[in-house]
Amino acid sequence: MKIFKRALSALAATAVILTALASCSSGGYALKIGDRVILAARYKSVAVSIKSQFLTSNDLEENDELWDRYIDESYSSTVQEYLDAMIQTYLITYNLYSIHFDELGLELDEEVTAEIEETMQGFITQYGSREALDEHLRSQGFTYEDFEAQYYDEAKKQAVIMYYFGPESTENPVSRDALRQYYEEYYTKVKHVFLSTKDDEGNDFSNAKKEEIGKKAQEIYDKATAGEDFEKLIDEYNEDPGMASNPDGYVFSSEDSSYTKVFHNAAFDMKAGEIRLVQSNLGYHIMKKYSFTDDELYSRDTEVMLIENMMSEESNKILEDLKERIGVEYNNSVLQELSVVNLQTSDSSDQDELLTDEIKQQLGLDDQTEENPS
Repeated sequence: MKIFKRALSALAATAVILTALASCSSGGYALKIGDRVILAARYKSVAVSIKSQFLTSNDLEENDELWDRYIDESYSSTVQEYLDAMIQTYLITYNLYSIHFDELGLELDEEVTAEIEETMQGFITQYGSREALDEHLRSQGFTYEDFEAQYYDEAKKQAVIMYYFGPESTENPVSRDALRQYYEEYYTKVKHVFLSTKDDEGNDFSNAKKEEIGKKAQEIYDKATAGEDFEKLIDEYNEDPGMASNPDGYVFSSEDSSYTKVFHNAAFDMKAGEIRLVQSNLGYHIMKKYSFTDDELYSRDTEVMLIENMMSEESNKILEDLKERIGVEYNNSVLQELSVVNLQTSDSSDQDELLTDEIKQQLGLDDQTEENPS
């Protein structure tokens, strides 16, 4: 069994946040991807941030035992080995995509560049001025241009994925019907009315109190199945604060283990529109399953993510070919020094301020107080 709750693939997005294209300096380098250089200082910023978020999102405390533990029963790599490899892989991946974007002669849509400019302007507004943002970025070891490059690299990656596999691709297109079928098979969307059977300290209520809560849950379920507005029932009875930050419902994959088992299994067993009452170790859940809207399914970020998952074998082959042709050089002595086991996560406290809500959500780090299904 994996030792952490959230899918580590989500941490890939972190690499975009802090990756920068830099030139050589006396400080040395960690990686070279073609003619692009990842300096040791920049690599450290990325590694510290990913390590910090890995620990936080999985409720783990750092110690020697943690880094020596194996990821799963395959005993193929320890947590330290896995995390070090992941940092390197994603730093390399985004640079390869960016290089290949230029090779293919692709261009970003005006809508995409406008969104990036709006995002950057939002950070300027947040910090009060461009000068204040520049100062904050310099304190973290990179420039405004470096920070902006993260968004352009992500957009370029998406453009390359769509070039090869998008519905309008001339290479290996994925149809919209196939995309929806994949999404509905491997992802689910549910809302629920949650009634807790624990007090504020996490202790179980008495059996009598639990029985009373169970009767109330049955009454709410009966109202829902009789046709009462489910949204109004959530507003009136729900005790899950996470629903407020997820008004469209909880969306998660079949591999996501961050939800309690009974809630997870019911969410995938139900059909769209179905309402079900289940009891977990946390309380009662009156659940309703929802269909995915076209806006959700065909938004650029979701569509690219799904297509990349569907075509993972083909996209990995493209990356491996690029890696072999363009060339990647590892500075092993620096990489060993910058292993996650040697880095202090306290250095990354200010870097979390630079994460957008969208990226935090991708990482599973958004402020969902999931006393309920998780």
